[in-house]
Amino acid sequence: MEVTGSATAIVTVLTTTAKFMVLLGDVRASGDEFRQAQTKVDHLLGIINTHFDVNALNAMAQRQLQSAIEHDQQTLMQALSWVSNAGSPVQQARFKSLIHKDTGQWFINDPRFKDWLQNPGTTLLCPGIPGAGKTVMVAGVVDHVQSVLVNLGDKANLAYVYCDYKTEDTLKELLGDMIKQLVQHDRSLAFPLLDLHDRFVQHKILPTAEDMYITLELILLQQSAAHVIVDATDKVPQEQGVRRRFADMLARLKTKVVSLRLMVTSRPLPGITDVFKGVPTLEIRATDDDVGRYMDSKFEHFRTSKNIFLLARLLTEHFASLQMKRQINSLIDDLTTGLGTLTRYADLYTKFYWGTLERIEA
Repeated sequence: MEVTGSATAIVTVLTTTAKFMVLLGDVRASGDEFRQAQTKVDHLLGIINTHFDVNALNAMAQRQLQSAIEHDQQTLMQALSWVSNAGSPVQQARFKSLIHKDTGQWFINDPRFKDWLQNPGTTLLCPGIPGAGKTVMVAGVVDHVQSVLVNLGDKANLAYVYCDYKTEDTLKELLGDMIKQLVQHDRSLAFPLLDLHDRFVQHKILPTAEDMYITLELILLQQSAAHVIVDATDKVPQEQGVRRRFADMLARLKTKVVSLRLMVTSRPLPGITDVFKGVPTLEIRATDDDVGRYMDSKFEHFRTSKNIFLLARLLTEHFASLQMKRQINSLIDDLTTGLGTLTRYADLYTKFYWGTLERIEA
């Protein structure tokens, strides 16, 4: 018998069986109806057992299942590409490369961070002045959370975004980026995304930011341990109230998703801190220990630099004369370029020696 005939027979059996089960639960069914349904089910099952190769039917079912899986995987890949083309993992790798050894441990060890990481339904607001190292700190936090989630199973998940002034259509890009990360980590969460994709691609229209938000919320609601980290919320453009809308959406998530652990960094701006009023706050700052370790790593070459004590003294005096953080960073970058050669040390000596004389004469 052909495969299509096999499938039709199976459907017929299942349908009749379903009707039979309804009769079993219906006290109003007559004895004749009950016996007729039972007889039909037994008859059709006898046909299958007599005329069909059960192994062939199983093989057919396996092929159909595999075809459906492959189709679903292709559809899912299309939906993931459609919902976001952002590259947060690439950004994470770049920012992580800027972390200096043993820096930022004070933040990881702070009781407020530990409480956020261990307890669902918690929000941690992390303000910091410009240049305090918020983004690099977030890269360290993301790396730490990822290492913790490895031991928590599939239902623990993380999404993170690095906001940027240059981002176009900001709300949808940020929300889509989070949706994509969560589904990529656990594909069993994909239904809300596939539903969004089907509804809007079929009609050739684009979803609104609210559509994207609802999809993100539905995905997070499936998680027993959901983590969302948003860096530099203050960099979301203010035009047309976009920044405030994004902050409000994050606040809605923390209200609706009881398993959510939400962490937000920002400059201490009223438009953002007001939204998260009353939540635990952990300021991101450049501690003396972290700055010291950063300086040590940058000037490692100088500690083994042919005992050039005068150069070290000139550098120290020049650092002391600087007023702005960007001046210090610029000097550090300049000093650490091409270190390790006597020619480079001679050039630095000449530059800072004459620079010192000029400041004295001035």
